[in-house]
Amino acid sequence: MNHAASTRPHRPASASSPDKPSPLLRLPDELLHAILDDLNPGDVKMCLDACRRLRAVAARRVFTAIRITDEADLLALATHFKHGCYVQSLTIDLEMSIDATESPRRRCPEYGGWIYEPDDWIPHTCSDGDSADEKGSQISEIDFEDNAQPVASEEIDLGGVAWTEQIFEVKADSSRSSLDSDEEGCDSFAATAQAVLRQMPNLAYLCLSHLDWSEYAAFLSEQTAPYLQGLVELELDTPQWFCSTLTSLDAVEWWPVIGGLPNLVALTFDDCFEICCARDSDVTTIELPNIKELVIKLNSNNVLEPYRSAFSLRVPNLEQLALRDASGLAPSGYHAILREVPATLKDLDLYSRPGLDSASADLDWTRFVNLRTLILGRSTFQPEGLLQRLLQLQQLTLLVFDIGAPIRDDVLAELLRQHRGLPHLERVQLDHVCCESGSLDEEHLSSEPRPYERFDTDTERHMWPGWLAPDWPEGCSEAGVADAIALAEHAGVELDGTALDTIGFQEVYDDEARLCMQKHAQWAGDLREAITEYGFDAALDFLKDEDQQWYRTLLKAINPGGSRHHTPTYYGN
Repeated sequence: MNHAASTRPHRPASASSPDKPSPLLRLPDELLHAILDDLNPGDVKMCLDACRRLRAVAARRVFTAIRITDEADLLALATHFKHGCYVQSLTIDLEMSIDATESPRRRCPEYGGWIYEPDDWIPHTCSDGDSADEKGSQISEIDFEDNAQPVASEEIDLGGVAWTEQIFEVKADSSRSSLDSDEEGCDSFAATAQAVLRQMPNLAYLCLSHLDWSEYAAFLSEQTAPYLQGLVELELDTPQWFCSTLTSLDAVEWWPVIGGLPNLVALTFDDCFEICCARDSDVTTIELPNIKELVIKLNSNNVLEPYRSAFSLRVPNLEQLALRDASGLAPSGYHAILREVPATLKDLDLYSRPGLDSASADLDWTRFVNLRTLILGRSTFQPEGLLQRLLQLQQLTLLVFDIGAPIRDDVLAELLRQHRGLPHLERVQLDHVCCESGSLDEEHLSSEPRPYERFDTDTERHMWPGWLAPDWPEGCSEAGVADAIALAEHAGVELDGTALDTIGFQEVYDDEARLCMQKHAQWAGDLREAITEYGFDAALDFLKDEDQQWYRTLLKAINPGGSRHHTPTYYGN
């Protein structure tokens, strides 16, 4: 695929290009003085020190966070990147590295060595007019390691991080680009992973997403473990293959690697937890004594269930746990995981997809008596008996009802009335329903002959583009939210969340939509849509105020020679 040159107007300064300073990083003195005018003397010194450090970073072309979205850029990072000691955050997401219209080069049963078309690589010296054979011959002529030659300074864009420097022209040797050996391909990527991590001794956050299973293992191996000793947070996201292949995969030894990282305290599996369980199916118990924050997200029907009974994840010092399932496996899976969680848990976040049996969805979290934050989403509790369970959490300070949570109006009102039963409760956040207000401007109307979308699939209502109507759970309403606001104010409990935006939403939408449709009718010269939606008299009254000439023309057309006091009646389209 072709890599378009970046059009970003501001570039970090380069040691090889000192004539290209970065306006974003080299703050002008006028702006600096304007900032300092509002600061006290202590803050001034702190701000000056920060600006000096910022300018030093700009001058040395240093980055503290890098995001990679292309495999070629990943290799560039391994071979050309300098100042890796400053990098604290690294995200590798190869979801966009494959063109859906072409056969994937990376995803094949035998993972071979790196293959780069010259027009896929930055930089390159092949012209657009070169034939495929000519380009292929140029690849094989240059050795991968020994014969790399310096070329003119060109720009490398690592998924949002761009710089200019003297770089090398890298092309794959034919002997290393063969797809005949899966072992060679895995070794090639493993070497790349080690080269990347070796340059970043201060790496604190690592996110891996949309990689092949062997690529996950390459980043979490005994060979890379020495370079991950300072890692604080690890996130493993959606893999780039289907879960049906899990049963044929060999076990990998990354659980001991993860468990052995001394500073790792936060661990996130985004649709990847099943993979870890499946591939390490021979391992029955995993000890993660240092983990304090654990997030497990399931987004697809997968193979977690067959491995759940033989797999136990022990996190004795866990303080924060989030279980968010959209696959349909919860809440039965939640019970198994919650049994392993220590009772000293402080933060708990639960969510499951809709449509599950409410009885099985009623999770027991009352043994976590030290909870300070509780987030409950759809299908994670029953309204009946909720208050009695909440009253057992005497340390609770924040209670959040996430999207789709069945917090009925009467239950919410009773909770706020009995707030004294939760002596430390400070805030209740209502996110169980949301809405979105769009823009019904005339520019949009004039560019679209018929901008009205008659059906909103989420709410099964007629809505204009950009507007989202509230999708109320059963037993919840705008009136209930309004009552909750008054009760919370009386109780001294802070109340916020997206549900508060629903107050008055329908009235605002109706007024905006009516005015917008009538303006569109006036612009298009076609009243049928407005008449169908709002009635003939309403559409005609609008024209009477806005366009007298068209009103008289239309009135004369529908009532030729009639009485001037006649009220027109509309009988159809």
